[in-house]
Order: sequence, then structure tokens, then C-alpha cells
Amino acid sequence: MRLEGLTKAVLTSGFTGASRGRPFQERVMNNFIKIMIVAVGIFTSTTAQAHPDGATPYWYPGSYVYGFINGCWETIELSETLITQEMWPAEIKAVCGCVVDALRHSISFVEIEDSFHDPGVQLIVSATLPICIEEQETAWVEK
Repeated sequence: MRLEGLTKAVLTSGFTGASRGRPFQERVMNNFIKIMIVAVGIFTSTTAQAHPDGATPYWYPGSYVYGFINGCWETIELSETLITQEMWPAEIKAVCGCVVDALRHSISFVEIEDSFHDPGVQLIVSATLPICIEEQETAWVEK
């Protein structure tokens, strides 16, 4: 194989990452460092659970729990989503009860009393609702 007439830049362009102007090893090392930072962040972060085993939920007044469950049920019924065709009203209320339990395990009543529309609270509700629906569907199949 003859390499006469080829410049050093042409011969090494495939190995230096000429498209980015940095050597290949430097890009690999930078990517490795980024991956390690993300991995450390994942492994050292805490986990959020909707219903942690053995944890005592915060106290909520019965009127709040009752109002939340009925409001949640009415909202789901009026939305006419697929869940309303698959579940009885009592089952939808059980799903709403599961969601309020997740709130009770996550936030004290004092924190939620005046800030229900807070994005953090809404995030808990929207993240827990599909899990609670799945739990209710599983319980329904097992009966």
C-alpha cells in the first residue's frame, strides 16, 4: 500500500476527530467523565415511593380525604377517559384513595392545605395516578 503524496493531516483525520478539532482520546475521556457523573448522581440519589413499607403517613382530616376522593372521582368521571369505561365508580374511588394515600406519605397536611395546586403536589398526583390505576386493575383481576 503506497501512502506517497498524502499529507499527515489526511492520514490522521480519522483518528483525531477532525470534525470537532479534538483528539479521539480526549472525546472518549470527556464522555466517560460525563457518564460517571451521571452514574454517581443516580446511585446516590434518594428514591421516592408512593407507599413506603412501614412508614407512618401524615394525618389528614377525614373531611379532606373524603372531599379529595369525591372530587377526584367526579373529575375522572367527567373527563370520560378510558378508565371510566373499564372501572366501576367504587373502583375509581379506590384509585383516588390510593392517590390521597400517596400524598399522605409524601406531604404533611399543613404543607398541602393551602398549596394543592402547587406544581410539586400536582407532580405527585400525576405520577401516582397511573400506578394506582394499575394496582386497582391488578386487584380486580385477582378477584
